[in-house]
Amino acid sequence: MERIKRIRSTRDKRTVLFGRILHIDGDTKFLESCLKLYKEMNVFAQGIHLTERSVKEKIVQYITEVTPDIIVVTGHDSYNQQGKADLNNYENSRNFIDTVRLIRKHYGMDEVVVIAGACASHFEALIASGANFASSPGRISTHTYDPAIVAIKVATTGFNRIVDFESIVKYIENGRAAIGGVETYGKMRLLL
Repeated sequence: MERIKRIRSTRDKRTVLFGRILHIDGDTKFLESCLKLYKEMNVFAQGIHLTERSVKEKIVQYITEVTPDIIVVTGHDSYNQQGKADLNNYENSRNFIDTVRLIRKHYGMDEVVVIAGACASHFEALIASGANFASSPGRISTHTYDPAIVAIKVATTGFNRIVDFESIVKYIENGRAAIGGVETYGKMRLLL
């Protein structure tokens, strides 16, 4: 099974079960890149390409079929510089927000971790809608791997530990301007 990995230590061997990731992306090229990264990191992820507008129509179907621990909803977004507070000034933030709200109707904040948004997304609205992590506090372009880096860290952090955001930020090209979030527990568990 791909999501089980042995961790070697000087004392003993432990088998861990990493969190399962459902990565939904509006860009097939970016999705493929992220899926390769997950595979390199030995973290199980299922990837689905859906346009930003169609995710909210299919998210319930996918979350009930896949039953993920972590959901990444990303793609493309843009901000027209006409006022940060108005959601009409963003190309896809409203689509991401609607998707997060639908996820939260089925799963609470501690049940499933949601990472949402894309370049220049409305960070505050995504967090307010229930995302654990979101882009883009600085309304800047984000890197293809940013949401995957967060998902990997959540998947590999113990379920009883809060994800160390500082250890995520050091791998994010534009740091806290690209992604932010709220205190969130990891999804890794030890097999007994």
